[in-house]
Order: sequence, then structure tokens, then C-alpha cells
Amino acid sequence: YGEFHQSLSCGAFLPLTAFYLQAGSLVDFPWWLVLPVCLIFFAGNIITAIPDTASDKIGGKLSYPVRHGGAKARRDALVILLLAYLLVMVIGIPANSWLPRLVAGLLISGPAIAMLLYVYQSGLVADAEASNRASCKRFILLTTLTQLWVMLLWSILLFRLGLQNA
Repeated sequence: YGEFHQSLSCGAFLPLTAFYLQAGSLVDFPWWLVLPVCLIFFAGNIITAIPDTASDKIGGKLSYPVRHGGAKARRDALVILLLAYLLVMVIGIPANSWLPRLVAGLLISGPAIAMLLYVYQSGLVADAEASNRASCKRFILLTTLTQLWVMLLWSILLFRLGLQNA
């Protein structure tokens, strides 16, 4: 159940700790950030465990792909990322943004959602077994790029807003 650990430690505890160390209090912490970030880290743990499915089975490790099977793990990772990116678009953009909320949400989440739809339509959910190295690498690369896109642009927007409000 490392996906829960990674989700909570990297998606909640780490941002809370960093905010507290910077601000000295959690009073002004933007709690709306926690859910989409936790979901992104949850899916990230699933995605990075996919290539190790065979060795994890042999070693008795109960990673998400071992417990649920490769195809279901890949599909679940896509669904979780889609939900996270929709949440970023709907609740993740502050109202006082220098960009209109809809524009910022579409800029941040739109390309990532389009890439997830491409991954789904391309058949990688079915084909990207760990034994099919080329498809597995492609699935991991494309889904990880969506995470990078969203987290990078979202962070830049939030950082700019922080500077603007400082």
C-alpha cells in the first residue's frame, strides 16, 4: 500500500510541513491543494510500480499492479490522474488569479487531459504490460509527462500569485 504512503507523505505532509516552516502557522494554508496533489502522487506510485510487476510478484511485494493486475492498474492510474486534473481545473485555480480561472484551468489541465485521452485511445492501457518494454516505457513516459506538465504550470501559477499577494 505504498501508493497511500506516497500520496499522504508527498501530497499532504510535505506541503503542510513546508508551509508551516515558511509561515509559522497553518492558518492560511490553501487546503484545496491537498486533494489533487495527493491524487497525482497516488497515481504516480502506481505508474512507477508497473515495470516491476513480475519481480514484485516473485518477491511477494503487494504493489498496486500486483494486487489489481497490470491493465487495471494502468486504467486506474489514468482515471485517478483525470480526476486530479479536473480538480485542478475546478478548485485548484484561486479566484484572484491574474488569468481568468477557466483559461488558467484549461492551460494547466487541458493538454494533460488530452494526453491521457490519447494514451487511452492508443491501446496502451491494454498493451503496456511490463513484459512489453516498449509499450510499458511509452505508457510511463506519457503519463509522467502529464504529471510534470500539470505540477510545473500549476506551481508557476501559484508561485506568481504568491509573489503578487506578498
